[in-house]
Amino acid sequence: MSQNKAFSTPFILAVLCIYFSYFLHGISVITLAQNMSSLAEKFSTDNAGIAYLISGIGLGRLISILFFGVISDKFGRRAVI
Repeated sequence: MSQNKAFSTPFILAVLCIYFSYFLHGISVITLAQNMSSLAEKFSTDNAGIAYLISGIGLGRLISILFFGVISDKFGRRAVI
């Protein structure tokens, strides 16, 4: 049986790390959303303020992925990591 080079160990490891990263991001968003009322009370704001916080986390992740993708292309993956 021949081995498929596309699914080598480093590739599988990278894919698992990416999936795990998104899994953890989802857990953090769900945790924040479930505790909106207590967070709003603690930070003296309303639920909309906490919703902006949750949205900001997602937007920050999107911007950082785009930014570090360009930086990684320019300087190399190992230099950025």
